[in-house]
Amino acid sequence: MFIYLFILFLLIFVNVRYDLLKKEIGYNFFYVFTYIIFVLVAGLRYKVGDDTINYMNDFDYSYPTILSFLNNGLGNMESRYDPLWILFVSICRSINDNFFFMQFIHSLIINTVYFYIIYKYTHNRFFTLLLYFLFGYIYFNTEIMRESMAIAVFLLSLNSYYNKKWIKYYVYAVIAMLFHSSALIVFLFPLLSRMKLNKWFFIILFTTILLSSFIWYKFMDQIEMFFFISSIQSKAETYIGNSQDYQFNTNGIIYGLFIFLFVPLLIVFFAKQNVLRTPKEIPFILVYLLLGSFVIYNDTVFTRFQNYLFFPFMIFFSNTIYYVKLYDMKKSLKNIIISVLFLFLIIGKYYSYFKIDKFNNSHYFYERYIPYVSILNKDKSPSYK
Repeated sequence: MFIYLFILFLLIFVNVRYDLLKKEIGYNFFYVFTYIIFVLVAGLRYKVGDDTINYMNDFDYSYPTILSFLNNGLGNMESRYDPLWILFVSICRSINDNFFFMQFIHSLIINTVYFYIIYKYTHNRFFTLLLYFLFGYIYFNTEIMRESMAIAVFLLSLNSYYNKKWIKYYVYAVIAMLFHSSALIVFLFPLLSRMKLNKWFFIILFTTILLSSFIWYKFMDQIEMFFFISSIQSKAETYIGNSQDYQFNTNGIIYGLFIFLFVPLLIVFFAKQNVLRTPKEIPFILVYLLLGSFVIYNDTVFTRFQNYLFFPFMIFFSNTIYYVKLYDMKKSLKNIIISVLFLFLIIGKYYSYFKIDKFNNSHYFYERYIPYVSILNKDKSPSYK
């Protein structure tokens, strides 16, 4: 728990010093220092994250060395793994046949990309790092290791997307999908790049909300048609075949609509009314909202697609705050509004952490990540992990 609090206080300190007070001395040092901390904490963890434990259990027998991979291809691999992920792990195993070496290289790669994207596309960089830490750091580093690699590749395509260099963009998209098949969603983003926040969007949004129940259950019945890639089909059948584990009850539906749709929509409205420029992330945010209308029916399938829009959303939110402060001196009420929206996001993120883990009925969800144990003191890891 101490390490998380240390990072939190560090981020608050640098956010106040550099984003709020606009100090310059030590800016790059603290950005690099924060990057190193993020890499080390994730890279040196021991059994932090439920999926991390699954990856550990698979490591010794599910992945070949690079020579075996080149000789035998994918013939002996499970369909739920994608080619570039297998290649990545195989290369790591060939260098050092230890899961924690691969885990560290993974942390190094994704956090390098994430910090680069934040540095390139945001003004309040340390505030954006705070958003990343609060809302995505643990999840991206410990629970969706394969998908986080695909997301990193997608983020590298943003410049091509913004400049409409579609061939280059789709090259990145193919690479991302070869890491994790959920990246199929990024192939749709150029087709939706002209989306705007207007009456037609709201007609589409509310029609989607009204019809999403029908669309979703029809979608389940046609799984063979939609999930033509075996790795997607295998994973989707798990989520849909055990839909009671991945669906909200009535209270959960209200919660899902509030967190995944209503609060982000309020942030979009706030930006539209108070920012003098149109954020280039808007098409991504509108897709995020459309996906949010389906989250209430299966909180795993569609949040996986929303993961690709996490950083565009955080960048959008951070830059909105920057431009409001830059152009509007009468900002007391607006600061309150921003604070309330931020509080709602915090509550939405951590509400479920204090509930019983639905896949481990004897523990709370937060116990996946607390206490933090590193490979340096792994003897202190709880016995149930």
